Amino acid sequence: MLFILVGAGRIQAQAAGAAEYPAWVRQAVVGTAYTADEFVGLPFEQQLQIVQTLHPEIDPTGLTISALAANTVLMQANAATLAVNPLASGNTLLDIAPADTGNAFAYFNIGTASTQTVPTGVAFDGVAPGGSTPLLNASGQPTGIRNLSSIAKTIDPGSLTASDFNALRTSDFQLVTGSSDLGISDYTLTYRPGGSTPPNVNVRVNSPASLPYNGKKLVFNITKNGHSTQVTFNLWRPDIVRASATLPLGNNLTLRYMFGVYQPAQAASHSNYDMTTQVYNNIDTPNYNIIQTDPTTHVETTIYSLWESTSQAITGKNTPEDFTHLFTSRGLGVGFKGAPLLNIGADNISPVIQFDDIKHIHMYADSTNAKIIHLDYDGYITNPYYLQLLRISGGPIALRVRTQLEPSTDNRTMALNQQVTNISGQDLTGIFFSRQLDVRIGPTGNQQDNVPPYYGALAQSGPRQGKPQGIYFRSPTLASPYTMQFNFNSTHSPDSWRGTNWIQRYQGDVADVFGRTAQSYIDDYVTDTGYNKYRVGSNNNFPNGFPVFQGPEGKGNAGVADAKPDQLLFGEDAASSTSIVTDSGILMKWSPSQVGPFKDGDTFEMGYNSGANTGSAPVLRTNQTFLHISNTAKTVATPGSVFDLNSNQVTVYYQVDGEPVTSSNALAIANKKTLFAAKYPANPPHSTYLPFAGDISDPADVQTLTDGKEHTIYLYAIDTSDNSVPDPYKQDSQLISNVIQIAVNRPATVNIHLLDAAGAALAPTQADGSAIANPVVKNGVMPDPYNFNDFAIGSTNILATPATTLQGHPPLTLTSAGQQYDLDQTRLPSDGQGTLTPASGTLDLNYYYKKHSDTGGLLKLTVPTIDFGQQPLNLGIGSYPISSLTGSLVVTNQNTTNKSFQLSAQATTTLTNAAGQTLPGALGYQLSGTTVADLRDPVIVYANTNAAAPDTTFNISNSWWQANQPQTGDYQIGGPRL
Repeated sequence: MLFILVGAGRIQAQAAGAAEYPAWVRQAVVGTAYTADEFVGLPFEQQLQIVQTLHPEIDPTGLTISALAANTVLMQANAATLAVNPLASGNTLLDIAPADTGNAFAYFNIGTASTQTVPTGVAFDGVAPGGSTPLLNASGQPTGIRNLSSIAKTIDPGSLTASDFNALRTSDFQLVTGSSDLGISDYTLTYRPGGSTPPNVNVRVNSPASLPYNGKKLVFNITKNGHSTQVTFNLWRPDIVRASATLPLGNNLTLRYMFGVYQPAQAASHSNYDMTTQVYNNIDTPNYNIIQTDPTTHVETTIYSLWESTSQAITGKNTPEDFTHLFTSRGLGVGFKGAPLLNIGADNISPVIQFDDIKHIHMYADSTNAKIIHLDYDGYITNPYYLQLLRISGGPIALRVRTQLEPSTDNRTMALNQQVTNISGQDLTGIFFSRQLDVRIGPTGNQQDNVPPYYGALAQSGPRQGKPQGIYFRSPTLASPYTMQFNFNSTHSPDSWRGTNWIQRYQGDVADVFGRTAQSYIDDYVTDTGYNKYRVGSNNNFPNGFPVFQGPEGKGNAGVADAKPDQLLFGEDAASSTSIVTDSGILMKWSPSQVGPFKDGDTFEMGYNSGANTGSAPVLRTNQTFLHISNTAKTVATPGSVFDLNSNQVTVYYQVDGEPVTSSNALAIANKKTLFAAKYPANPPHSTYLPFAGDISDPADVQTLTDGKEHTIYLYAIDTSDNSVPDPYKQDSQLISNVIQIAVNRPATVNIHLLDAAGAALAPTQADGSAIANPVVKNGVMPDPYNFNDFAIGSTNILATPATTLQGHPPLTLTSAGQQYDLDQTRLPSDGQGTLTPASGTLDLNYYYKKHSDTGGLLKLTVPTIDFGQQPLNLGIGSYPISSLTGSLVVTNQNTTNKSFQLSAQATTTLTNAAGQTLPGALGYQLSGTTVADLRDPVIVYANTNAAAPDTTFNISNSWWQANQPQTGDYQIGGPRL
């Protein structure tokens, strides 16, 4: 008999190597009490003061240049396009989007940085010299306010000297035609040797409108007096088509979605393209409106879902821009676990920073499906102040962002899918992503800012199964009778979300590289307390502050264990149970633990579903969306509930198979089959869902649903128009609810992957050397329960069970390529137990194994000799107890941090008697009572689940006998039996 012992292994930690810093950092700390590590952690203003006071020999722009040196690393991601190595000495890559003037401008990194100015009508790589730019008024004149921004990149002089720059001429800029995409007739180059400013060069492309979003190159070798450098201008232009798409909702409503504000057939102006337009406006904010069509006049009314206003771009005018008009809703924000808290008065916040530079923007409708809208761009955080807030010392943050808006699976809401790839050239593990949307629902002139948030319906499957699937906002008045929903029940949805008051971002004064005062912009909805007092002001309704996220891992409303559907989740008046919300908002966060490792080249995927609809139509819910129906069933239950805000009567209908039911065609269906007739006992407004059993008993329908084949049940509700109820709840026409599809007998497959510690597939083999299929495949029907994390006593190895058995555990040990592996039970999949409801019909489960040697010899097994004596062969299994036992079955666990383990047993050799006769399948193991497990396959026979057990030695065989009795067959209550 083979006993297999598996327990927790030893974990080894390895210290990281010391950080490498530029030469100026090592020079700057001379004469100070700081180490290099401590110095780079200081605020940028303090670093600058130290350098200027103690080390005037250091060019202060060196701080900026060093901090931005990784810009060259960032662009390696475009190396295939640019065909230039930006890391070579004297080789500079400038990635610039010229405005309509066509001018791309850069200073050489020589001379006095503080004399850099901003010529009229030029674009830099970055926003402006010094890292700040003045805010312009509506007339285009600078105000007294500067905004912190990305710092304009300068050109590495290579081996060129000051005298070379004085003698340099335009003719010394030689175009490298073999590496350039533009020819000599496509541009005009102007060189200025400087004087009051450093030397500089301007390239004016003749046709800026023809530049693609990923750019075209001009590569110049610059040579004078035997000295040289090289510069590459990658000149690009935003390629933005203000696409939108629509989804019919029924009830004369259409959902229209897009990025930013709806701009039909309007081309964005690039007369002044630079990042000053993004200070108040974010390019990647998903947005949607409802278009309500009057059935008689066909006049369309736009119902807004977010706060929309005129643009706060540098022109201050409401004109089409690349970044449009949703400045109170935020774009993709970036924060870091471990970043120091920033005190802003009443709060200590974990800073969330928006991109301060965005390049290679491409917004367009999909060429094969017009309902899919794409937005691609590269986002950067480059300003040294923002980087030191986030404790990033390896250079700027650069992320390649690929976003698309498309219909959700039910075609009633917008789905956002977003992939973010680290192209920073550094490990960004600890990063988290977030968003804030400023909810404001209603038509022009009647938009409601005080829309209270509620928990959504219980999720029937998915990551939030058994919990509210998200949030919905419902207008408190029928003067604007609309709802707005957010569904977070998917793998890529945020693990943290909260309905709260809109949180205005923090604006703090800091210094740019030239010492000028500039405003920083920091999102302040992650705090150490989980509340934001700074923004409450004189609002006495919230003495603790507005609820936000408590730290980078705070889950907000998503983490409330006792959350109930339709429960007001924020701003409830204790006396009246009504909402006291005045300015609604929603926060989303993908926490560091959800993002996980985020090394250079890694990609993280995010998403959520959201939409809006009328608040007067019925809302239908069901307890399940999958059914596995027995062929002996006499009725089919589809329980659920229905709600209607203003109608006293609602009828729930069903349909089995046939033409798919939608909100658009439901009213016209003939011979509707009634499932439930709901009636409210009191006049509106109503606030409760009315439950129904939903029993389908029609013989023909039951016969169809019990034939073992796949079917679809459609459920929908239609209310009764009623002018007898009080104003404003009267309704002139019938309204249709959402349609729910219940999948019947839908098959599902589970792929159980057996992987090594690094995630590579193992090639497991049987004892005889034959291969074991990997993955192990199991089949079932949704929503059957499954549990492959079953390590209870008596649990069976999945390799020994039929393909339709959805219970058991992966092998505790296995052999792959001659190496023994042990199952790592510290890395079991969180979805290793549940119900079969994968959206794709396939569930993939990963189980990880560590090499047997990695357990470090912490576990030891001592086995006894067992004799069953001489017995007749006419009795059944389990009838023969142990006759004599020599030694004991003992586990020694020397692991000081985790004493948990499992012991499994298997009969690996067929038993023989004294006459040489074989006894196949004769050995069993008594687990409890009279239950005897067959040991032809591995079975767990003992488990210690107390990780903190004080014992080191565990005598298993002592439990085989009655207490205080001789260890003989008459007193055996467990252990091996024949």
